[in-house]
Amino acid sequence: MQIGWSYLNHVQQAGQYPFRDGVIIVLEPEIEIWRKHPKTLFDLMRKNPIHNRVEYVLGDMKSQKDLRDTDDGLAQNSLERFRAVGFHHCAWPLKSHRV
Repeated sequence: MQIGWSYLNHVQQAGQYPFRDGVIIVLEPEIEIWRKHPKTLFDLMRKNPIHNRVEYVLGDMKSQKDLRDTDDGLAQNSLERFRAVGFHHCAWPLKSHRV
């Protein structure tokens, strides 16, 4: 499933937000991408349950090619960003769930 900025009511700062049956974690680089490219979609990913709650994160972008053509440095692959902040092998794409 893919998720856009409007699904999250155009959040303006990084953080954890109530989402479906848990929370979604949105990082500042993702918000910056949405500010520059508001129609960008991200794959929705669910983290492995290590807490007593469900956590989601944003994965690969749908419009990566368009973003990679810019020189703003924000177009790096989302999974690379997650690995850089410690989300190694902790998420998998969701395919058939509704928002």
